[in-house]
Amino acid sequence: MKVARMKNDVVIALPGEYDEKVSNPDAKDQPNSLMRRVIVPAGVTLRSKEGPEVTFIVGESSTDAGATATGCGLNAVGCVENGAGSVVQGFTITGGRTVGSNTYGKDSYGAGVYGGIAIGCVISNNACAGRGGAAYNSTLCGCRTYDNKAADCSPVLHNGTAYGCYFADGQSRISTFYNCTFGGDAYPHSSSSYNCLIFGKGSSSNANPKFYRCLK
Repeated sequence: MKVARMKNDVVIALPGEYDEKVSNPDAKDQPNSLMRRVIVPAGVTLRSKEGPEVTFIVGESSTDAGATATGCGLNAVGCVENGAGSVVQGFTITGGRTVGSNTYGKDSYGAGVYGGIAIGCVISNNACAGRGGAAYNSTLCGCRTYDNKAADCSPVLHNGTAYGCYFADGQSRISTFYNCTFGGDAYPHSSSSYNCLIFGKGSSSNANPKFYRCLK
């Protein structure tokens, strides 16, 4: 789904599964560039009508002979790419995969959400060859994440910000967290956390996490 609207528009998505492949418009000179299910232009909000329980953006594992064990490869499909200031709200974002090598830069990051803002989403079972299996360079608000993977680092969030989110498992790096909860082995490595609950068992060695008014 390519959301072709003007800045400040709000697009409402009906319940269902969105699984159309969309080429990356910024990578015309890269024949192996990652395709995404949804591309939201800068400043546009894409909002589900009835929430993440019934509205799904579903990526796709690679069927290429050289695909990784987690399904990353040259014909994999990621889930969401947001333009600057764009928002995706109220979806389950799952099954996203990236190309199979970290050398592809952007196309190996953010299998679930790349850029922009995600609000009230469930982000699960996404995997990338680079960083940010769930989300890269994104702001997450009131989201829940489960079972995301990254071959390089940061299975959950990398280079982002999160407000009031629940992280069931996995590490995040180089991010800032406010009023979030970390369960299982979820842990904010190399990050700053404010007013958070840290139940996660991740190791803090050599990661330099910073905690302010947090409970561990």
